[in-house]
Amino acid sequence: MYTYELRSVNLRNLPEKDAAAVLDRFASLLDSLTDPVSFIMISDSKVVLTLGEGSFLRYSTPCKRFFVTSTVKLDSLLERGSCTPAASIPVLKIKKFESTYSIDEESGIVRAYSVTRLGGRIQAGFLSDVCSVAHSVRLDISPIETYRAESIVRAKLRSVSVSIGIRQIEGRTADQRDLLEYERVRYAHDSVVSGKERLFRLRMLIVLREKDIDALHEAEKRLRRALGQCVGEIDSPRWLQEPLLTGEGPSWATGRWFYVTTSTAANFIPYSGLDVLDPNGVFLGQNLQTGNAVIYDLFEKENYNMAVLGTTGFGKSTFIKSFMARLALQDKSMMLYVFDSIVKPEYAVGPDGSYERSFAGVTGCTVRRLGNEDDVDDDSVNDATEKEQGDGLDPLKVLPTKRMAADFLSSIAGIRENEQLLLSQLYRASELSSNVDQLLQQQAGQGELRTRLEANLQPYMRLFTGEPKFTERMVFILDLPTRQVRDAAAFLALSAVWKMIKEQPVRRRKAVVIDEGWALVEKDPATGKPYFPLAVSYVPEIARTGRHFNTCFVIATQMVADLLGRAGEYGPGRDMIESCSTKVVLKQDQASSAMLKEAFNLSDAEESFVLNADIGTGMLLTTEGHVPFHVFLNRFEKDIFTTRPDQVEKMNELG
Repeated sequence: MYTYELRSVNLRNLPEKDAAAVLDRFASLLDSLTDPVSFIMISDSKVVLTLGEGSFLRYSTPCKRFFVTSTVKLDSLLERGSCTPAASIPVLKIKKFESTYSIDEESGIVRAYSVTRLGGRIQAGFLSDVCSVAHSVRLDISPIETYRAESIVRAKLRSVSVSIGIRQIEGRTADQRDLLEYERVRYAHDSVVSGKERLFRLRMLIVLREKDIDALHEAEKRLRRALGQCVGEIDSPRWLQEPLLTGEGPSWATGRWFYVTTSTAANFIPYSGLDVLDPNGVFLGQNLQTGNAVIYDLFEKENYNMAVLGTTGFGKSTFIKSFMARLALQDKSMMLYVFDSIVKPEYAVGPDGSYERSFAGVTGCTVRRLGNEDDVDDDSVNDATEKEQGDGLDPLKVLPTKRMAADFLSSIAGIRENEQLLLSQLYRASELSSNVDQLLQQQAGQGELRTRLEANLQPYMRLFTGEPKFTERMVFILDLPTRQVRDAAAFLALSAVWKMIKEQPVRRRKAVVIDEGWALVEKDPATGKPYFPLAVSYVPEIARTGRHFNTCFVIATQMVADLLGRAGEYGPGRDMIESCSTKVVLKQDQASSAMLKEAFNLSDAEESFVLNADIGTGMLLTTEGHVPFHVFLNRFEKDIFTTRPDQVEKMNELG
């Protein structure tokens, strides 16, 4: 047997278009089957890791896991990133079988049920409700060869038609259930015979497990409510608990089989769960729908980028620090570069003012303060800060082409697009220069261009001079005297980091975190245009291509409107945000929530949720669904990652 663990999809919380696409992909998987498969959804526990003093702290949390097994390999049929090969599936160990229930080795009361009648309306993804009640659900699906399928549906249609006809001949009214069955069979007949759909045999078994018989009876009531109109009848026959649980015994004792078409089988999508549980992911927090852990793996998504959007003071930086620190310590070889908050250092210095009890200290990052003539005043940061003259961020060295470097320098020098002569001179001089110093030396006696460069480049020269000395993990401090110099430093440092990342082996993971990412595309209040138009196009390009170099980008902002745009305007950072497969939306104000509702296709309930979110609470938006969650920090993480006393009090401690 080949066994795979599947990543669940929160079908209910996906936008309608995305949910339809998920169902279409599952239907395509079914139509591609040549051999029987079994989908198993089971309750289990998962060990999650949080940070402690010099090591991880381990906690066990309940979770739902999803598996598929087959006698043939399914790698080519399953979506990339949607599954992981599994050695085994957790099973209940039964100590004793009684007539109507069983007792497992932990003294739990276990009862198995077989679905014996399908309902009149099978809603796609209804099994997510069933899984929230059941200990496990097993769905066996067996494809039927086309010629035999046509014979089966013809015979079934004939049988139902004859039954209804006899009632009419006898003057009796046809039973409503028989009429419903006739319509269903006629649709199946037409679909299968025309080749529109395939036919399958399907069997569904459900297992409840509770601490005592009274709790089991209550669970059965909840189960029947969860099944609703999707399942017409379930049964738990006396003395058949063992074959229903083990699958061993005569066919009549191991559950009833139904014939269903592709579209009906697709509504049974078995990995439609409310949990997010990536097998190799990082503990993110608590799922507010289920109470279970959210375990998330950025490196298994469509792209590896994450946008974090939240109002000041509601846990944006704290969330990033906890998530990225856990990721960095889980993968000690990962390269990590963090651009600190532009207001005051939050990643380089801990709440107690020390480097050791900060994000940088915990993750082993070197701290570098950019564009500052003086040494860092704070002794705790000073010890970990590279001391050298200049930052080595010469645009002619760190940007990919001389043309791009010239465009960047033209923004600093104030050379406009309509000044074609000056631009041409700058382009030519840049092609002939290896650094900015050489560029300036070439301008002796050349008039206007030299005047512009000398007048405007001086505040940036410390950024340009020297040689860059980058380590494999760094935190950049950006508290520079002017916004334009600060934004230039951020853009050049990011470009230098990106250049270095591209030279590393692809198999090695890398991460770039930009707190207050709006600064990269910030507008000049005097002109209403970005300080550096080049950044508006180049930064999103870096983010889009990061996956090819095994790099995740985490971009955080409180200035949602500055990135996405206002009143119909297409914001300069919209591409940067939309390139992120993962979005984390924390507390928002009214204007921002309305903008995000349109951009991210939020429901009315989700918009209301982020409007009223508390500290550390938000929505995780992914291709697998929208999940409300709460950030979980243990005491050690709170002490080193949160900076406000009221946040420490409001965030629940785990464990």
